[in-house]
Amino acid sequence: MRISNLHLGLGLLALAGAPRVSAQTSAPDLPVEALAARIPALLDSAGIPGLSIAVVEGGSTVWTGAYGVRNAVNRQPVGPETVFEAASLSKPVFAYGLLRLVDRGGFDLDRPLSEYVEMSQFGDDPRMGAITGRMVLTHTSGISGFAEGGKVTMGFDPGARFRYFGDAWLPLQRAVEAATGEPVHEFLEREVLVPFGMVHSSFVWDDLDGDHATPHDELGNLMEKRTFAEAHIAATLHTTASDYARFLAAAMTGAGLSPESARAFLTPQIEVAPGVTWGLGVGLQEDTRGRAFWQWGHWFGSKAYMIAYPESGSGLVFLANGDAGLSILDAVLGTVLGPDQPGAAWQGYEQFDSPARRARIELLGIFAADGVEAGMTRMRELEVEVAPEGLSESVVNDLGYDLLGDDRFDAAIAVFRRNVERFPESANTYDSLGEAYLEAGQLEAALENYQRSVELDPANGNGKAAIERIRERMAGGG
Repeated sequence: MRISNLHLGLGLLALAGAPRVSAQTSAPDLPVEALAARIPALLDSAGIPGLSIAVVEGGSTVWTGAYGVRNAVNRQPVGPETVFEAASLSKPVFAYGLLRLVDRGGFDLDRPLSEYVEMSQFGDDPRMGAITGRMVLTHTSGISGFAEGGKVTMGFDPGARFRYFGDAWLPLQRAVEAATGEPVHEFLEREVLVPFGMVHSSFVWDDLDGDHATPHDELGNLMEKRTFAEAHIAATLHTTASDYARFLAAAMTGAGLSPESARAFLTPQIEVAPGVTWGLGVGLQEDTRGRAFWQWGHWFGSKAYMIAYPESGSGLVFLANGDAGLSILDAVLGTVLGPDQPGAAWQGYEQFDSPARRARIELLGIFAADGVEAGMTRMRELEVEVAPEGLSESVVNDLGYDLLGDDRFDAAIAVFRRNVERFPESANTYDSLGEAYLEAGQLEAALENYQRSVELDPANGNGKAAIERIRERMAGGG
């Protein structure tokens, strides 16, 4: 199985040329000046086509930068009003709007969502009836996956522990829509976007005169631009760095909230990792600068990050249109805010200059351009040339899933088979190979590898479920 869902990037130097600076305001102090000077080289090294960034100090936006291109094919430059996909940066905006509704008595975070909306439309587990809005905002609802037919499944009892899963927010969205009697995008426009001057932001698609960034995959190829006729509170915000900086400035002061809700927004509700907790819709961290709230955005071809320190009124947000967007996270945060960043460390994004990333991206390019044999030949060479962590079990596992995601079944199977050869006592290598065979329609080989995975790890529930599905398909002749 895939144990990491982090997508890395590929240098686009040969594909799109060095990123160009299209617009920026003057940098006010040394850290931001250093960042402004460093970003073009970071984008070039990481293979990120375009980026928009804003820095907040003392509660006001003091610097913005627009770098690179919206589209690596037509080379349109990123401008100050270019709209990017914010992905999960949507969540804090919704949470803030919801707290405004709570302040007016229009919603109770501790009332079961089942009292607002019929929960059986989302899943069949009776435990869903106990889920509250607070649990969704703190990622403790228990919703953790999907069953057949697209309904969500429960991984644990509501409120028992933390598990980040964006689709767990849909029941809360429907409950808010039931409570307000309007689509959630209209609610958020009135409660957050308009009051805070986010004039280039929307939870439903607006072409905005074509000034939007196109997502790019790890090899620099254009990806399909997501458009949404209906909002999803966890992921569909389109915005600019300047607009989102306005939200950060407001949220740091609790603008528009009661003192009680402003405190609750930034009060730890559950511990996640050392130095990392979760508030009402935002990650929280304690570091040498004080307490900060933060959130990352991760979608195919689009990445984003925001962080803010309410005590000092400082923060930043950046939006990128490449799969490697968060590979520069440590460099950006370290340059402006310092290296002590527990939230970023907890996420574990592989950084642009890591040997593992360079090896994996090189192999992806070879498999795409020259085929399976050439890719496997170079992979065996790299096993000797690079440090062990450069082609570790997890790195090769991610490479296989990247290929599988591109429907390169033969290449994915070859890569996973090599991982089995190198790590024959790992249950996960067999599980991944079984999944590749299953995706390729080779049921007998899939069954054999899943069975071996379960032999090595009897607690592998994913493998056991796969074995049952395969046997059902084989019995049915499918």
